[in-house]
Amino acid sequence: MPKRRCCQHAELAAFAAFSGEPGPGGVRLTAGSAAVVRKMFSLAKLVLGEAPAMRRQGGRRGRFAVELPQPPPVSGEAAYARDCCGRAYLRGAWLSRGSISEPEAGYHLEFVAGTPGQAETLRGLLARYGVAAGMAPRKADWVVYLKGADAIAELLRLTGAHGALLEWEDFRVLKEMRNRINRLVNAETSNVEKSVTAALKQIEDIRLIEAELGLDKLPPSLREAAQVRLAYPDVSLRDLGQRFDPPLSKSAVNHRMRRLARIAEDLQRNKTASG
Repeated sequence: MPKRRCCQHAELAAFAAFSGEPGPGGVRLTAGSAAVVRKMFSLAKLVLGEAPAMRRQGGRRGRFAVELPQPPPVSGEAAYARDCCGRAYLRGAWLSRGSISEPEAGYHLEFVAGTPGQAETLRGLLARYGVAAGMAPRKADWVVYLKGADAIAELLRLTGAHGALLEWEDFRVLKEMRNRINRLVNAETSNVEKSVTAALKQIEDIRLIEAELGLDKLPPSLREAAQVRLAYPDVSLRDLGQRFDPPLSKSAVNHRMRRLARIAEDLQRNKTASG
C-alpha cells in the first residue's frame, strides 16, 4: 500500500481509469485476480474513508467487483503530476490491465488501454522514467508494450513490485541457464554426429585400401593409423591419438587420415576408370 496520501490517490485513480466502469453509486472496479481486488478494496477504503461493497460477477469463475460509493477524489493529470505519484499510477495501471508473455520473438510486457488517450498517458509516464514503450491498436483497445527482459525488469523496479521483480529475475536466470545447457547439448550432439560420420568414412577408405592395395603396402605411419582406426572405430580423433605408440595429437591423427583418404580416392578413381 502506498505510504503517501498523494500516491494512494494516484493508484486509486489508475484503478478507476483502467479497471473502472459506471456503477450504481459511483464507480465499479473489476479484476480477475482476488489479490488485486483485495488491494482495490483496501485502497478505496483508505482513500474514501468508508468500505466499498465487494461482490463476484459471473458465478464462481467470474470476475470480482468493488463498488465505490463515489468517484476517486483525484483523477486525470493531477493524479500523476508528482514523480512518486507517476510510479503509483503506473502500478495501478499495471495491476489493472498489465501482463507479461514470452512469445518466440522474446519477452513482452503490455498494458491494455481503453482509449488512445490512456495509451498516450502510459507511454508518456514510462518515457518520464526512461522506459521506451511502443503503442498499437488492438481491436477496440490500445496496447502499450515493452520488449526485452531488461525493460520489463526496469518497469517492475519502477512500480515497486519487488517480489515480482525477484521472481522475474529468477525466471530469467533459470531460462538463460536452460538455454545455455540446450545450446551446449545441441553443439555436443552435432559434434558427435560429425565425428561418427567422419569415422565411418575413414573406415570405408581403409577397407577400400585393404581390398585394392593391402595395408602392408602402406608406409608404417599410415599402416599404424589404419590399424588403430579399425581397432577403435567409434572413438574421436583426440581419443584415437592416445592409442598410438607414442601417442599423437588430434591434428597429427587427422593429417594421417587425410592422407589415407587421398590414397582411397586415387584407388577408387583408378577402379572406376578400369571397370
